[in-house]
Amino acid sequence: MKSKNIFSTILTGFFLAILISFSARAEIPNTLKVHSGSFESALNEASKNNQLVFVKVYTEWCGWCKRMDSKTLGDEGVILHLNQNFITLKIDAEKGEGPLFSETHDAKNFPTIIFFSPTGEIVHRFKGFKNADNFLKEAMLAEEKYESTK
Repeated sequence: MKSKNIFSTILTGFFLAILISFSARAEIPNTLKVHSGSFESALNEASKNNQLVFVKVYTEWCGWCKRMDSKTLGDEGVILHLNQNFITLKIDAEKGEGPLFSETHDAKNFPTIIFFSPTGEIVHRFKGFKNADNFLKEAMLAEEKYESTK
């Protein structure tokens, strides 16, 4: 009888651990929320939420852009930070508003990353691939620069 209770307790603990593990993972987003509208609509949303706008300017043929999407922007820490603190927008430099945006904001090397204030002023920028840790440092630097201008 005692061995049955011990087995039942162990089994219950095991299932409880699995349940806790799944519920903890459910809170961590696994996809980056990317704004589906224009740059102007991203600024409007940022203004409502008092957030910066993170813009990744890319091209479809850019290998480093693809690597940044999978490695850096696919990192759980980066996803969590961007989803909580930024309006994220990806702009293809060769389509739609991309050519004019790229010309206006000197985004001719890819990827180009630009952080904008809700009013459309450039707060911080960098060009080229960054791994997740270095990207987060750049994002936090953008936030610090923005906070210091308020």
